[in-house]
Amino acid sequence: MTTRTPQELFVLLVPAIVVFAIAVFGDTLAVDGDPFLHIAAGQWIIDNGAFIRSDFYSHSMAGQPLHPHEWLFQVIMAATYRSAEWHGMYVLLGLAFGATALILSRALLRYLDPVPALYVLLFALIVLKGWVTLRPHLFAMPILALFADELLLARKENRPPRLLLIAPLMLVWANLHGSFLFGLALMAPFALEAVLEAKDRARVAAQWGASIAVATGAAVLNPSGIEGLLFPVVFSLSGANAHFPDWQGLVLAEDLPSQVAFLAGLAVILLLGVRVPPIRLIVLIGMLHITLEHRRFVAVLAIVGAILLAEPLAQALAKRGWAAPPAHKRSPHAALGVAVVACAAIVIAAVLRPVSLRDSSLAPMTALSHVPQEIASLPVFNELSMGGYLIFTGHRIFVDGRADVYGAEFLANYDKIINEDRDAMETTFAKYNIAWTILPPSNGAVAVLDQMPSWCRYYADDMAVVHVKDCKKQPSRTDP
Repeated sequence: MTTRTPQELFVLLVPAIVVFAIAVFGDTLAVDGDPFLHIAAGQWIIDNGAFIRSDFYSHSMAGQPLHPHEWLFQVIMAATYRSAEWHGMYVLLGLAFGATALILSRALLRYLDPVPALYVLLFALIVLKGWVTLRPHLFAMPILALFADELLLARKENRPPRLLLIAPLMLVWANLHGSFLFGLALMAPFALEAVLEAKDRARVAAQWGASIAVATGAAVLNPSGIEGLLFPVVFSLSGANAHFPDWQGLVLAEDLPSQVAFLAGLAVILLLGVRVPPIRLIVLIGMLHITLEHRRFVAVLAIVGAILLAEPLAQALAKRGWAAPPAHKRSPHAALGVAVVACAAIVIAAVLRPVSLRDSSLAPMTALSHVPQEIASLPVFNELSMGGYLIFTGHRIFVDGRADVYGAEFLANYDKIINEDRDAMETTFAKYNIAWTILPPSNGAVAVLDQMPSWCRYYADDMAVVHVKDCKKQPSRTDP
């Protein structure tokens, strides 16, 4: 096992333990209804021993073909929930975030001394913190960090990527989250750089070509094969993603962590005169572009950008006379033992902490409990972010966060309804025989329904409003 200085061990282990604890003891598992959907889908996969290839969770798109591109994450979610319920969900969240921090710090320490490595790591983690929710991209983060680190290490050691590492990583990644395609795309510029710098270009091209072919072959090993490989591209071109906030552009003025990290990074690069090789500079600019186009890629920029800039930053610091203070190398065994004990203590404390699902706009538990089965079994129109919880509780929904299931046209019509378009509402409700609705009080459709004589409020609280069609004989129920 590699010996390290105390400072290196600190950078390697302490941030990972801290972010693990922050996630485990946090109070945000979800910012939308997707985690509930993933648990329900994973439970179905486990119980039936099969992939979900068509939609049966909605009444609006029943039978619609779909690609089970996140099935592995769903199974992990369901297995964790079955064994440890919500306590396990928080631990799962912490493990993914902590692993990302550990892998990223290890990659940075390949090039940087502990102090600058710690600064770069902290800025990256600050950006990533806003994306730590129980969705598949969280599990893709440590894989992305490992994959990018291996590509940089391969170039540093003047060799192709190790097949025994990138093939398993890609196999898992392709069955977790659609961002695996970015990993495949990331191999191309490094392959080009290797070929351009090589004396024996034909041999190097063949080596990197084989690595890309093996990684692509691993990505094809998913439930949908070639279609699964192309799914991220087809989905991106469909336009359905435009209806979701994380696919919209990044506005730095509205995202303080990203703004601080971006400006601080720019200041350091200009101050130290950091020089990035041309192809890697193009990769950085490309990642910045897609991040400004789609804010969800800010996590990719934070992880890959930090690893890409580590070596040029180290070279710039060396030219400025930076030198880390001398320190004796030590075996990491003792530090690793302390880290394991600390993590175990965090897990035990997390398990002992009272955790339960709370009433919220994502999980309107109280409102839903007031809807009798004879009404709940009828077609519903629901808030998109509530769809996951409704699926989790056994209801067939109108819409949820699966953009690939519903498509751009359906989601555009949904947007019209929740923005007080009465004509769109009446047409849609008639088409799908909508009998009741459950929406947050702020949803524009609530005001329209209040004005429609054939609809009445059946129940309302701070989290949700339930309207029922033709409910003149039903008592109106409203919590104080």
